[in-house]
Amino acid sequence: MRMGRVATGSVLAGVVMLGVATGPASAAVPERDPERYSSAATGWGYLVTDKDGIDTWLNQSGGRAIDVEPWGNGGFSVVSVDNATPAYTRTPGGSFSWTTGETTASLSSKISANPTKRLIDLERHVVGGETRFAAAWVDNTGVAAKGWWWWLNATPAQIGEKLDECGCRLIDLDPVGGGRYDVIMIPNSGVDGLSWWWYYGVTELEAYQHLADHQARPVNLEPDGSGRFALLMVRDGLRGGMRLNQSWADLSAPSGTRFAQVKNYTSTSGGSVWLSVYLQNG
Repeated sequence: MRMGRVATGSVLAGVVMLGVATGPASAAVPERDPERYSSAATGWGYLVTDKDGIDTWLNQSGGRAIDVEPWGNGGFSVVSVDNATPAYTRTPGGSFSWTTGETTASLSSKISANPTKRLIDLERHVVGGETRFAAAWVDNTGVAAKGWWWWLNATPAQIGEKLDECGCRLIDLDPVGGGRYDVIMIPNSGVDGLSWWWYYGVTELEAYQHLADHQARPVNLEPDGSGRFALLMVRDGLRGGMRLNQSWADLSAPSGTRFAQVKNYTSTSGGSVWLSVYLQNG
């Protein structure tokens, strides 16, 4: 288990660095990403189906994908926000706000294309026995422009060193097996400067205890396949929380909140269950 706010470092063998970007020059004043860090009221929703179904839903609803989670047999669970709500308006929207079936090379190429894209959520999935990536992203321009980094297959020690190297905090932390993780990070400074903590290999009880100890709220929770979890949390004055071991029928956000994450996983007893991370909405 590790808690981190800062670490130390240099480039390390074994970690794959796939993207380093800084926000394009812009006259716009940068804003904190609203997807997981805004309490402005907005319409929102979630859907579990295949890519075509999700694309149709996003385009018809005017939604923008903010969380993508693989759901077996080519399916995904996606959480969206209303992209017409001013506080949440970003490009691209609708079906262009997320992607699936990407190889490392194809995702890197798309991120490098103009306008530069910035990942806000990254997930591995399997297509035909091969590892692929699904992601939610925004154009790294205007109020959304930020420096950012993404890394694949990194150990906790390597993550810690890279966090310190750029003075960053994690915004996405995904276990990929063998004690390694895919991560996205941004500088923990300016408008994005927050008190934050990260943990891995923690039990459900330990995760709740850490939240209570730090008087923090979760922003990302990921099962690692062993009955334990990786957890990101911040203290930013917003209300929020998480629920685990929910049935599909019981999956719901508390009144006055919206989902930031919905994910299916296998419980320690072998059952198919759901977790959710939610935050204040209005």
